[in-house]
Order: sequence, then structure tokens, then C-alpha cells
Amino acid sequence: MSESFLLNLWILLCACLVLIMQAGFTCFESGNVRNKNSVNVALKNVSDFCVCAVCYWAFGYALMYGNSIDGIVGANGFFYSTTTNSHETSFFLFQLMFCCTSATIISGAVAERMRFTGYILVTLLAASLIYPLFGHWAWGGRILGSETSTPGWLEQLGFIDFAGATVVHSVGGWMALACVLIIGPRLGRFNNKHGVNQIFGDNLPLTALGTFLLFLGWFGFNGGSYGKIDDMLSSVFVNTALGGTFGGFVVLLICIWQQSLLSIRFVLNGVLAGLVAITASANSISSIDAATIGGISGALSFFATILLEKCKIDDVVSVVPVHLIGGIWGTLALAIFADGQYFIAGNSRVDQFLIQLLGVVTCGIFAFGLPYMLIRLLNRVYPLRVSPRVEILGLNFGEFGLKSETFNFLKQMRKNKNSHKNKQAVSVDFFSDIGLIEAEYNAFLEVINLQQRQADINSHRLSRLAKTDHLTRLNNRLGFDECYDSEWLRMRREKKPFSLLLIDIDHFKLYNDHYGHPRGDQCLQQVALVLASTAKRPADCCARVGGEEFAILLPDTDSEAGEKIANDINIRLKALEIPHLSSPIMPYVTVSIGIATLTPERYDSLDQAYLYQCADDALYSAKQAGRNGVKAVIIDEAHEQTKK
Repeated sequence: MSESFLLNLWILLCACLVLIMQAGFTCFESGNVRNKNSVNVALKNVSDFCVCAVCYWAFGYALMYGNSIDGIVGANGFFYSTTTNSHETSFFLFQLMFCCTSATIISGAVAERMRFTGYILVTLLAASLIYPLFGHWAWGGRILGSETSTPGWLEQLGFIDFAGATVVHSVGGWMALACVLIIGPRLGRFNNKHGVNQIFGDNLPLTALGTFLLFLGWFGFNGGSYGKIDDMLSSVFVNTALGGTFGGFVVLLICIWQQSLLSIRFVLNGVLAGLVAITASANSISSIDAATIGGISGALSFFATILLEKCKIDDVVSVVPVHLIGGIWGTLALAIFADGQYFIAGNSRVDQFLIQLLGVVTCGIFAFGLPYMLIRLLNRVYPLRVSPRVEILGLNFGEFGLKSETFNFLKQMRKNKNSHKNKQAVSVDFFSDIGLIEAEYNAFLEVINLQQRQADINSHRLSRLAKTDHLTRLNNRLGFDECYDSEWLRMRREKKPFSLLLIDIDHFKLYNDHYGHPRGDQCLQQVALVLASTAKRPADCCARVGGEEFAILLPDTDSEAGEKIANDINIRLKALEIPHLSSPIMPYVTVSIGIATLTPERYDSLDQAYLYQCADDALYSAKQAGRNGVKAVIIDEAHEQTKK
């Protein structure tokens, strides 16, 4: 095999390794978000890859590597077509993967609250303008197999970025920072008494898997950027590995020192930050330098994450500490640690540091300032953030209508919350993540329902007791008034006659004083039994409304029927055989009864209090007439008359 063929094959293999980084980002971000947003994150990673590939093929590659106009922008190569120059074609595919990597960095920072369509618009901005232009300034003359490519203006000054610590990672980090500042933090992220509410990802093992996939892809990232197959390629691999591992190792030591091993995400971020930093100089430093750069980058990511939280900037997957801070440090560290032979002839380390600093500042102004203005303007025209309701429900359902076991469980819980009856058990799927929670919830509901049923029984019993006379077991005045109000409205609505009987035991005080209160109570109970047996219909209401005074409501009863019932009461009372009532003072129990009957025509002009007053007047008349009698009043349309 020829050396040219092997190089082509190597670049294509590295492009595939960089593609694996897309899978790594998907796993890393999905594990860092809550389950209700995981599908949204996965779809964003797939979609931004497709959008970036189309944009980069159509005009991104031309802007980045076309013939330069004053080192500012490329001017040819739009809608890239493969050529006989296989090196350039392989290089195009390799750089297309770089563009997709830079754009997808933004996804993790804005997760759980940014609209899908809004994110796609931001991806279009990154892939079609920001990344290609800055890439041209720093890498415009690096195209493989081309002898006509012209360096960009930063590259002409001597700016060095081996595999994209600034071009790829800082560009993505700056744009991510602009987005999170514009759309704000997630709901509840910074509103507790301590200022920070930790929102934990749904699947940290998946995040760890994503870290390893990214680590694997980084070998293609740096190995392909080397552009040659020689003895130095293995050094690039070793430096890449040392940068990542020392980044994680230093953060692990910091966590042990702080006695805080609860958050694996700091260690994972340290690994990635070390990889980002080493990307700027993997081909030009020793292994000791690689370990130093990676370790410092890991520590910086740890403290930068804490600083962001104190500033109340919500970066879900720590894009800014890892990709932005790591990229800045790695780019500047090149001037400190790299072999001087890689600098432009005559440049000292101080000169190179200033050039590197210029590149970092330029990237910040361009990749943060311009996107911030454009995205802020876009946000005013087309809001980029989902509504609070969608954010609470989760973007899986809110944006795509995808229901999860958790959503269905919450829906059933909400239905139970709004139900005033017995709470219904939820369906249990023991094969889902929340199956045990659903089962425990049902067990809890059984206890609640049992307590509710007992409370209802007690409440009904107390309510009944409150409306019942304890001696006679008839309704008391409260129960009578409630029944009176209800039946009055019903009779008024149905336009039917309504009779009210007021009954008073004759000479009850004399009876009570002569025989004593226990026998007086027995007398009241006997009278109550007679009255209750007389008012037999469901709508009739019999009550003890005073000491020896009773009342009977007779809905749908005219005066004649009311008098018949009253006379029947007297007959029954005379037939009572109550012991020791053969005294000449009280030979037997008698009652006086007043009846008032309201005809249907008078409902609209009279109220229910008037009916009671008429019945009371009739009772008084019965007493005045010698007791042991019945007096009735008919309240009709023409007149009121009293008759025996």
C-alpha cells in the first residue's frame, strides 16, 4: 500500500472516530438531564448533526477553506463536490465532523428549557457563520492536498491551535454561554434558601459511558489533525490520553480533599476539560507537559463550575467550564509548554503568548458578541424558551407528545387529587423504573381511603346527632329547619299545597311536676312514637322543636288531609296505656294541635316564616279554646279563615 493511500485511510478512520463523539455527546447529555427531557436531548443531537452536515457541505466548507479574501473569508467551493484529489475529499469529511462537534456542544448547556426549533436556528447560525468564519481565520491554510489555500489572518500572525481547542471547543463554549444568559436558568434551579438547587441527572452511568465514547473519539480528533502517519503519531495519542486522565485525576483528588465524592460529574468534567486543553498542543509537547496541562484544566473546570453556580448561570452539562475554560487554558498553555520550533521564526514565548491571547480574545468577541446580539434579537421575535408548563411536564411530552411512565403516573395522581370520592389505585407496571413507587402509592391510597371512609361515617353520625333530639330520636329544631327549608322550596317549585302541624302536650308542666322528670321523659317518648308513626311518608318530617312542643311537616297535603291526620293523632294518644296516668289531675295524655295550610297560589307572595306563624297562632287558639283540640288555618288566594 502506498503512503498516500494509508494517509487517506487514516483520515477517513479518524473522521469515523470523531463521529463517535456525537454518540458520546448524546449519552453524556442524556444522562445529565432528567428522564422527562432525555428524548429531546437525543433528538437534538441527531438533528444538529444533520443540519450541520448540510450547512457545511453547502457553504460552510467554502467559507472556511475556500480561496481567502484578505484572510477574512473563503470565496469558493460552495456545494462541495468530490475531486480527484482524494486527500482533499477525505479532509472535507474530517472537517465536516469537526463542525458538527462544535455545534453540538451548545446542546448540553441549554438542555431542559430551550425550544427544539429555537435550538435548530442557533445550530444554523453556528454551522453556517460563526464556526466557518473563525475557522478560516485560524485554519484557512491547513487544507490537505492543496497548494493554493491561503492562511487566515490569525494564522498569518502565528496563532496555533493544533486540533481545535479554540476553533472547535471555545467557539461552541462561547455560543453556549450566550444562549444560557439569554434564556435563563431552569425553573427552580436558583430559588431555594441556599441559592442553588441541585438538579440531578437521570442516569449518571450513561454520562460516564458518554465520557468514554468522547475519549475514544478524541484520538480521531487529535490523530486526524496531525495529518501524517509517522513516529510522532503515537506521541499525539499518548499526550491525548494523559491530558484527559490527569484532568480527571486532579479533580478526583480535589473531591477527596473536600470530602465530597457524591458528585461523579466533577470527575467526568475534569476528564473532558483535560482533553479539550490538550487539543491545542498535543503534537508539540512532552508527556509531562500534557499531564500538567490536563491536570490544571481539570482543576479549572471544577472551580469554574462552582463559580457559575454562584453567578446563577445554569449550564446543565458544564459546557462553559469544560469547553470554554478548557479551550482558553489549552490555547494559552501552548505558548508556555510547546516546543519553540513550532512557533513562527523569531517568536519568543512571550510573543507567542500574546498571539495566542489575541486569538482567544478575538474568538470571545466574535463567537460570543455576535451570537449574543443575533440570538437576543431572535428571542424577541421568536421566543427560544419553552413555556413554564412545558418545562414542568418535560420537553419529551411538551414538544413531542411522548408520554413516559412517570407522566402517566403523575396524570393518575392528579386525577386522584381532584377527586372527592375514594381515590382510585393507579396501574402498576413492575417492569418500569417507577413500578415500585406505583405499588407503594397504591398501598398508601388504601390507608387513605380507609381513613376517609371512617371519617365519612363519623361525619355522617355527628351530623345526624347534631340534628336529632337525644330523648325522642326525632329531629330537633336544627333538623326541622333544614327539612322545612328544603320542602318549602320543593313545594314552591312544584306548586303543591303544604301543611304544617304544631303539637303541644296539654298541662305537661303539671304532669311533669306530679310524676317527676323521668316519667315526664317517658311521656314525651310515647307521644313521639305516636307522631312518628303518623308521619309515614318519606317527605314527612316529625320533630321536637321545644320542651313539650312538636311539629310535623306534611308536603303535598291540603287542609282536609292535615285535619284528618291531626284527629288521628288524638285518637291514638287516647288509646295509649301509660302506667300511673289514672290520676284525676291527668287521666290521660292530650295534645293541642295548630294546623296551617298554604295553597299553591300564595307561594309567590308569602314566605315560609308566615306559615309557621299561622300554625303557631292556630295552636294558641286551640289552647285558648280549652285544649285537647285542633285549630286549622287555610292560607288561600282570597282570604285566611280559621275553622275547627
